[in-house]
Amino acid sequence: MSHFVQTPNVPKNRVKIGIVSPENRKIINLLESNGIEPIFTQANCYIDKFISNHADINFHHLEGNSFLADISQQALIPIFDQIGAHITINEEAVSGKYPFDCRLNFARVGNKLFGKATICSKELQEHCRSNGIERINVNQGYGKCSVCVVNNDAIITDDVTIKKATEAAGIDCLLISKGDIKLSGHPYGFIGGTSTLIDKNKLLFFGNLKQHTNYADIIRFCHTHNCEVVFDERFELTDIGGMIPVLED
Repeated sequence: MSHFVQTPNVPKNRVKIGIVSPENRKIINLLESNGIEPIFTQANCYIDKFISNHADINFHHLEGNSFLADISQQALIPIFDQIGAHITINEEAVSGKYPFDCRLNFARVGNKLFGKATICSKELQEHCRSNGIERINVNQGYGKCSVCVVNNDAIITDDVTIKKATEAAGIDCLLISKGDIKLSGHPYGFIGGTSTLIDKNKLLFFGNLKQHTNYADIIRFCHTHNCEVVFDERFELTDIGGMIPVLED
């Protein structure tokens, strides 16, 4: 029997269903080959077309069966209803240029939330207040894009302000160089957008991680935290906005 992933980004068992962009068939095949059924995002026509389908831009997992979503995702509500998930449509639309496309793009790591405080969704702020989740401000608006969650006590990022904030909060952080990740229409993508946990202590990267300058560092860091790393060498490491794990075994 499947259960909702209780703590955002960190499944305790094998992920069965996840929210993901439909834009890259190779990555969808990779997820499906790992037993994951995708719920495809809808394009948000009010933001940069190259990130319009990204799950980490248009959704935020609050806890268990509760999710925040931009109004552009409203047509998906019946799909979530079928699995027992509750979707709240964010009052302030994810629209326009940076940083106003980042209202839901916050990195949840255990009981802490990292992101640019001035653009945080009102609903997300209220959820944090009501559930004892500490909000920690960083300069980077693309908070979730910039964070690869290894577990509730460890992350990988290319952002110095996030590294400082997470380490001050007692979270182990590997700082990597920018680049080596493909994102159409942009010079490079983000590490959070090309990765997701797909099981307890099993981290999947979307493409050939060996192409990344910090490949060896990433492998060592993950092994230090008892996390297995898997990836597909047949295509380029690519940012599609990550995947939000929804249901697990």
